Amino acid sequence: MVALYPVFHDAWFNYPRIHVVYSTCRSLGREVLKALLAHEVAHAKIHGRWEYYRVLLDPELAAILGYRRYLEYLHAVSTILKDFQVFRLLASKGLINELTVYADYCLRQLDTASDQLDVIKLLAPVYYLYRDLGLSPTPDPRVGEYTSCLEVLREVALEVPHVDVATPVALRRFLGLGCTKRGTGGLS
Repeated sequence: MVALYPVFHDAWFNYPRIHVVYSTCRSLGREVLKALLAHEVAHAKIHGRWEYYRVLLDPELAAILGYRRYLEYLHAVSTILKDFQVFRLLASKGLINELTVYADYCLRQLDTASDQLDVIKLLAPVYYLYRDLGLSPTPDPRVGEYTSCLEVLREVALEVPHVDVATPVALRRFLGLGCTKRGTGGLS
Protein backbone atom coordinates (compact mmCIF):
# COMPACT_ATOMS: atom_id res chain seq x y z
CA MET A 1 0.00 0.00 0.00
CA VAL A 2 2.86 2.39 0.66
CA ALA A 3 3.65 2.58 -3.05
CA LEU A 4 0.20 4.08 -3.69
CA TYR A 5 1.01 7.21 -1.66
CA PRO A 6 3.89 9.63 -2.24
CA VAL A 7 3.48 10.92 1.33
CA PHE A 8 3.22 8.50 4.25
CA HIS A 9 3.60 8.31 8.02
CA ASP A 10 5.25 5.95 10.44
CA ALA A 11 6.07 5.89 14.14
CA TRP A 12 8.43 2.93 14.31
CA PHE A 13 10.93 4.84 16.45
CA ASN A 14 8.15 5.89 18.87
CA TYR A 15 7.79 9.35 17.40
CA PRO A 16 5.90 10.41 14.29
CA ARG A 17 7.69 10.74 10.97
CA ILE A 18 6.23 11.85 7.66
CA HIS A 19 7.99 10.70 4.52
CA VAL A 20 7.68 12.62 1.27
CA VAL A 21 8.70 11.12 -2.05
CA TYR A 22 9.89 14.36 -3.57
CA SER A 23 10.22 13.09 -7.14
CA THR A 24 6.53 12.15 -7.16
CA CYS A 25 5.26 15.11 -5.16
CA ARG A 26 6.90 17.60 -7.54
CA SER A 27 4.31 16.76 -10.17
CA LEU A 28 1.30 16.93 -7.86
CA GLY A 29 -0.77 20.06 -7.66
CA ARG A 30 -0.59 22.24 -4.56
CA GLU A 31 -4.09 21.21 -3.40
CA VAL A 32 -3.30 17.49 -3.72
CA LEU A 33 -0.03 17.82 -1.85
CA LYS A 34 -1.76 19.85 0.87
CA ALA A 35 -4.45 17.14 1.19
CA LEU A 36 -1.88 14.32 1.35
CA LEU A 37 0.12 16.19 3.99
CA ALA A 38 -3.00 16.98 6.04
CA HIS A 39 -3.89 13.28 6.01
CA GLU A 40 -0.42 12.26 7.20
CA VAL A 41 -0.21 15.03 9.82
CA ALA A 42 -3.50 13.73 11.23
CA HIS A 43 -1.97 10.22 11.34
CA ALA A 44 1.06 11.66 13.13
CA LYS A 45 -1.21 13.39 15.65
CA ILE A 46 -3.37 10.34 16.38
CA HIS A 47 -0.97 7.46 15.68
CA GLY A 48 2.38 9.01 16.55
CA ARG A 49 3.64 6.24 18.83
CA TRP A 50 4.65 2.66 18.13
CA GLU A 51 1.79 1.15 20.14
CA TYR A 52 -0.56 2.14 17.32
CA TYR A 53 1.25 -0.45 15.24
CA ARG A 54 0.73 -3.34 17.62
CA VAL A 55 -2.24 -5.61 17.07
CA LEU A 56 -3.49 -8.68 18.83
CA LEU A 57 -2.80 -11.80 16.82
CA ASP A 58 -5.42 -14.44 16.19
CA PRO A 59 -3.53 -17.76 15.91
CA GLU A 60 -6.63 -19.62 14.72
CA LEU A 61 -7.21 -17.22 11.85
CA ALA A 62 -3.48 -17.19 11.01
CA ALA A 63 -3.55 -21.00 10.76
CA ILE A 64 -6.58 -20.90 8.47
CA LEU A 65 -5.25 -18.20 6.14
CA GLY A 66 -1.56 -18.96 6.32
CA TYR A 67 0.76 -16.67 8.22
CA ARG A 68 1.87 -14.46 5.31
CA ARG A 69 -1.64 -13.86 4.00
CA TYR A 70 -2.90 -13.30 7.54
CA LEU A 71 -0.27 -10.60 8.13
CA GLU A 72 -1.15 -8.91 4.83
CA TYR A 73 -4.83 -8.78 5.79
CA LEU A 74 -4.00 -7.65 9.32
CA HIS A 75 -1.86 -4.80 8.02
CA ALA A 76 -4.45 -3.69 5.48
CA VAL A 77 -7.35 -3.76 7.94
CA SER A 78 -5.42 -1.91 10.66
CA THR A 79 -4.40 0.74 8.12
CA ILE A 80 -7.98 1.27 6.98
CA LEU A 81 -9.22 1.46 10.59
CA LYS A 82 -6.62 4.15 11.33
CA ASP A 83 -7.66 5.99 8.17
CA PHE A 84 -11.27 6.20 9.37
CA GLN A 85 -9.94 7.78 12.59
CA VAL A 86 -7.95 10.25 10.48
CA PHE A 87 -11.00 11.12 8.37
CA ARG A 88 -12.97 11.94 11.55
CA LEU A 89 -10.17 14.16 12.85
CA LEU A 90 -9.85 16.04 9.56
CA ALA A 91 -13.62 16.56 9.41
CA SER A 92 -13.74 17.74 13.05
CA LYS A 93 -11.07 20.35 12.24
CA GLY A 94 -13.06 21.61 9.25
CA LEU A 95 -10.62 20.24 6.67
CA ILE A 96 -13.40 19.03 4.40
CA ASN A 97 -11.77 20.39 1.24
CA GLU A 98 -8.55 18.51 2.04
CA LEU A 99 -10.54 15.36 2.72
CA THR A 100 -12.42 15.73 -0.58
CA VAL A 101 -9.21 16.35 -2.54
CA TYR A 102 -7.64 13.34 -0.80
CA ALA A 103 -10.63 11.18 -1.75
CA ASP A 104 -10.41 12.32 -5.39
CA TYR A 105 -6.68 11.56 -5.39
CA CYS A 106 -7.40 8.06 -4.04
CA LEU A 107 -9.98 7.46 -6.77
CA ARG A 108 -7.39 8.35 -9.40
CA GLN A 109 -5.07 5.70 -7.92
CA LEU A 110 -7.58 2.85 -8.27
CA ASP A 111 -6.07 1.60 -11.51
CA THR A 112 -2.74 1.08 -9.72
CA ALA A 113 -4.25 -1.02 -6.92
CA SER A 114 -2.64 -4.44 -6.79
CA ASP A 115 -5.43 -6.25 -4.96
CA GLN A 116 -8.89 -5.91 -3.42
CA LEU A 117 -7.51 -4.64 -0.11
CA ASP A 118 -5.84 -1.74 -1.91
CA VAL A 119 -9.12 -1.00 -3.70
CA ILE A 120 -11.04 -0.94 -0.43
CA LYS A 121 -8.41 1.32 1.20
CA LEU A 122 -8.58 3.72 -1.73
CA LEU A 123 -12.38 3.81 -1.58
CA ALA A 124 -12.50 4.44 2.19
CA PRO A 125 -12.28 8.27 2.06
CA VAL A 126 -15.00 8.43 -0.62
CA TYR A 127 -17.22 6.22 1.53
CA TYR A 128 -16.53 8.34 4.62
CA LEU A 129 -17.47 11.55 2.80
CA TYR A 130 -20.69 9.99 1.58
CA ARG A 131 -21.66 8.06 4.72
CA ASP A 132 -20.60 10.44 7.49
CA LEU A 133 -20.70 13.87 5.87
CA GLY A 134 -23.41 13.41 3.25
CA LEU A 135 -21.09 14.60 0.51
CA SER A 136 -20.86 12.95 -2.85
CA PRO A 137 -17.41 13.36 -4.37
CA THR A 138 -16.60 11.94 -7.77
CA PRO A 139 -18.91 8.93 -8.00
CA ASP A 140 -17.35 5.52 -8.50
CA PRO A 141 -19.41 2.34 -8.91
CA ARG A 142 -16.89 0.38 -6.84
CA VAL A 143 -18.03 2.19 -3.69
CA GLY A 144 -21.37 0.39 -4.00
CA GLU A 145 -19.60 -2.87 -4.72
CA TYR A 146 -17.73 -2.69 -1.39
CA THR A 147 -20.26 -0.87 0.79
CA SER A 148 -20.71 -3.61 3.39
CA CYS A 149 -16.94 -4.16 3.64
CA LEU A 150 -16.32 -0.46 4.16
CA GLU A 151 -19.20 -0.22 6.64
CA VAL A 152 -17.78 -3.03 8.78
CA LEU A 153 -14.45 -1.22 9.02
CA ARG A 154 -16.12 2.12 9.70
CA GLU A 155 -18.31 0.63 12.45
CA VAL A 156 -15.41 -1.12 14.17
CA ALA A 157 -13.30 2.06 14.00
CA LEU A 158 -16.14 3.89 15.80
CA GLU A 159 -16.92 1.13 18.31
CA VAL A 160 -13.38 0.14 19.29
CA PRO A 161 -11.02 3.13 19.37
CA HIS A 162 -7.91 1.07 20.08
CA VAL A 163 -6.55 -0.36 16.84
CA ASP A 164 -4.74 -3.23 18.59
CA VAL A 165 -8.08 -4.66 19.75
CA ALA A 166 -10.18 -3.45 16.81
CA THR A 167 -8.07 -5.02 14.09
CA PRO A 168 -8.70 -8.72 14.85
CA VAL A 169 -12.41 -7.99 15.42
CA ALA A 170 -12.67 -6.12 12.11
CA LEU A 171 -10.63 -8.72 10.25
CA ARG A 172 -12.95 -11.57 11.29
CA ARG A 173 -16.03 -9.57 10.23
CA PHE A 174 -14.31 -8.43 7.06
CA LEU A 175 -13.39 -11.98 6.03
CA GLY A 176 -16.85 -13.24 7.03
CA LEU A 177 -18.32 -10.94 4.39
CA GLY A 178 -15.90 -12.21 1.76
CA CYS A 179 -14.34 -8.78 1.39
CA THR A 180 -11.15 -10.07 -0.16
CA LYS A 181 -12.97 -11.47 -3.18
CA ARG A 182 -13.93 -9.24 -6.09
CA GLY A 183 -17.61 -8.40 -6.34
CA THR A 184 -18.49 -9.32 -2.77
CA GLY A 185 -19.62 -7.28 0.18
CA GLY A 186 -21.41 -4.64 -1.83
CA LEU A 187 -24.90 -3.61 -2.68
CA SER A 188 -24.83 -4.84 -6.25
